[in-house]
Amino acid sequence: MGIYESPKYSVVIKEKNIEIRLYEEFNIVLYENPRDKNANSGFNTLFSYISKGNQKEEKIKMTVPVLEEEKDGLRTLSFVVPSKYSLDDIPAPKSSLIRVDKIDGGYFASIRYSGIPTERSYESNLDKLVQFLKKKNYNISSQFYRAYYDPPFQLPFLRRNEILVRLTNISKDRLITK
Repeated sequence: MGIYESPKYSVVIKEKNIEIRLYEEFNIVLYENPRDKNANSGFNTLFSYISKGNQKEEKIKMTVPVLEEEKDGLRTLSFVVPSKYSLDDIPAPKSSLIRVDKIDGGYFASIRYSGIPTERSYESNLDKLVQFLKKKNYNISSQFYRAYYDPPFQLPFLRRNEILVRLTNISKDRLITK
């Protein structure tokens, strides 16, 4: 475990750098701005929020991963909220570009890779993950999340990046690998 808190999960299946995980529910603060389709200002806006830029002017600890999601050509960026906060206790954002939300618990597939996260590395790993899920007949039920665990100054070969996607129709007998 690193120095930053992350959502709680258990690994159900592991094959090389791909895992099927069972996540507990966790809360996020999400940056969404239709005028900033690539979420270029997302990190700084969210960082401002956790650095007392919220209604309580409370400093909130940094967590991992930073989640990026794309829907209908619009990217969003999210910070995981520390587990000490219930959904009702999370300080309200001052910025109208940030909202508090939650990610329901459940099964997610993950592929882990290192290096500087480029579009090429994302596409390559996304293809591997999708092929794995098709081969195992798992049903995808969400957009794909890009998950970043390290600061930009971390050495590229030590960086942890992941692609996550929610799965449905999972039963214990389906989790047996062949």
